Amino acid sequence: MQIRSKINSLLSNFENKIETLNRIEILKKNILHNFDFFQKENPDCEIWPVLKSNAYGHGLTIIAKILKQRKFSYLVADSYFEALKIHEVSPQPVLLIGYTLPQNLRLMDFRKIATIIYDAETVKALGSIRQKIKVHLKINTGMNRQGINPEEVNNYLDLIKKYKNLELEGICSHLSDADGATDDYTRRQENIFLDAIKQIHAAGFSPRFFHLTNSAGSGKIKNPVCNTTRLGLGLYGYGAPELRPALRFITTLIKINKLQKGDKVSYNCSFTALKDMRIGVIPVGYYEGLDRRLSKNGSVKFHNNYLPILGKVNMNLTMIGLENIKIKKYDEIEVISSNPEAKNSIENMARLCKTIPYDILVKLNESTRRIKV
Repeated sequence: MQIRSKINSLLSNFENKIETLNRIEILKKNILHNFDFFQKENPDCEIWPVLKSNAYGHGLTIIAKILKQRKFSYLVADSYFEALKIHEVSPQPVLLIGYTLPQNLRLMDFRKIATIIYDAETVKALGSIRQKIKVHLKINTGMNRQGINPEEVNNYLDLIKKYKNLELEGICSHLSDADGATDDYTRRQENIFLDAIKQIHAAGFSPRFFHLTNSAGSGKIKNPVCNTTRLGLGLYGYGAPELRPALRFITTLIKINKLQKGDKVSYNCSFTALKDMRIGVIPVGYYEGLDRRLSKNGSVKFHNNYLPILGKVNMNLTMIGLENIKIKKYDEIEVISSNPEAKNSIENMARLCKTIPYDILVKLNESTRRIKV
């Protein structure tokens, strides 16, 4: 363990001295502002930040470090691997919401980890481990993705009772239509969830946490029984005008090309110069997370100038127009803006790609350096 720690330290020192062509800036004050906004809107509810999928592309460890300044019972992650990464930088307990193969559970250390139960195989595997384990039972209230059906609740409670090492600490579900135009389906799910809680109390269990709501749902369900919210996209600044996006992506101009009228650009000759012109090359492509659907469609920004993407986005490179601006090799260019009004904001990129912000964010490659600013 000491040798591994020394190697990681040496690699970190080396990496920090190297200047990178690309960097993702994480605005610490915006993450904290977003957390505080949801806490203020839900004063009697615990806010549990969701850090799955590399913290929605923002960087698992950097977000875990920032959130050490706030209090809550759990960070939420998808996998044991994510939990281990979090625990390299933060002592905060982690709730695992992803599925784990039952045969792997015996290899895990649950001292700072709780896990969600989705099936009987998981209950039995956890029950055979000689560790005290906190579990959260997931109820399928209408998402029809994971969780046990309401009519199965008593059977699962009887199964959990068989294992003295298991503590039923929480009950949870997931909203299917929290951001929908109407609240009808959300209310239906809420009622199913509350009925399941009554069954659980009647069976003699007293869980501490009841978490049904996500970012969008936290503004719609105010029942005091639901005392915890899993805060995902909202933590990172998306979904409400009061929120502040916390991510900015910067790249470097690595080449300037002069084209003559009729010259072609990128794969399949997907852009043709209509006049003599200059174009630039940036070392960002769909591998780094610049969505290929932005080909001939999106733009990046240099100072106050939006520069169009010319032709198809490549795997690691993209060509951009440089008309009527003063720019030189190695100047920095903004790929993603933290300003939601900018053409190159996550929201507007998602709109151009006819997708959702999640889809753009989680594809930002983990290999790109992230820094806290």
